[in-house]
Amino acid sequence: MNEGDSCPMNNVVCCSCGCKLVAGVGLNMVVTSRRATWKCPVFGGLDVPDCPARAIAIICNACARDNVPPVDCVEFQGNGLVQYHELKNLDEVDQAAFKMNYYFGKKLDLSSADRNKFMLKAARERGVN
Repeated sequence: MNEGDSCPMNNVVCCSCGCKLVAGVGLNMVVTSRRATWKCPVFGGLDVPDCPARAIAIICNACARDNVPPVDCVEFQGNGLVQYHELKNLDEVDQAAFKMNYYFGKKLDLSSADRNKFMLKAARERGVN
């Protein structure tokens, strides 16, 4: 393995169309709504601690321009290896659940019963039944 091959970005293909990508040229990172079970690369809520790590897909400029959805996401492993995971096989992240827990629970230090009362009151004020 050459020294340049130890960088995972040198070995990535588009997660939408599968074309070979050149490191640093025409790369677009897409944050998916799927849960990542690995360490890198992931997107996590730095401001929301309960936010689960979400998988990242890397796509080419053509797929980004044409709004082609990714079918895979990437995991960078040691020694420049890249593993691909099919998005359909990963769990969906329920963003509403962790945001509600954070904004209506932990931040306000409410019990679940108080949190429910607060949410119902807010819904009534907005006119939601």
